[in-house]
Amino acid sequence: TLDLVGPSHDKELMAKPWTESIRPQDFVWLLFFGALATFSPERDPLVLTLLGALGAVQVLEPRIGAVASVILKLFLCYPLLYFGGGLASSFYLILFLPVISAATSFNLWGTAAATFSACAIYLSFMALLEARNQYIPEDQVGELILRVLFLPVVGYLTNQLAEANRTEARKLQTTAAE
Repeated sequence: TLDLVGPSHDKELMAKPWTESIRPQDFVWLLFFGALATFSPERDPLVLTLLGALGAVQVLEPRIGAVASVILKLFLCYPLLYFGGGLASSFYLILFLPVISAATSFNLWGTAAATFSACAIYLSFMALLEARNQYIPEDQVGELILRVLFLPVVGYLTNQLAEANRTEARKLQTTAAE
């Protein structure tokens, strides 16, 4: 079983009608994904639809729970990267969404699983290079390695920060209860 830390969703948010549960950060997310769609080098309607779906999952995360959110983000990232250019896609940074969501919601093992999945998604496009008659120039191998290395580093550091915040919150709750 996946050992989760913290609530899988906000019960107060779930109890409210959707019009009352809109958070300020939801507008920021919608603005961000709107900007991604507007300025995307990829104009394929499927890519734009996938961006919209990722934005919707991000906004709905408190209602659908962290596990469903991370899984949906991972599943949406693959076709977005695939249709957005594979390894060369400008959207490779979108893989940070499921990694950071997992890092803030799960324990270290859950974060590691999501991070491994994100790395596997990105690296899976290496298998398509030959079929697309492409290759990675030798001077770009370092870039590929850096793109992959940042995912576990950000996941780990975010998880450590979230865990420190959860520990501090528990201490404050214990102190307030006394």
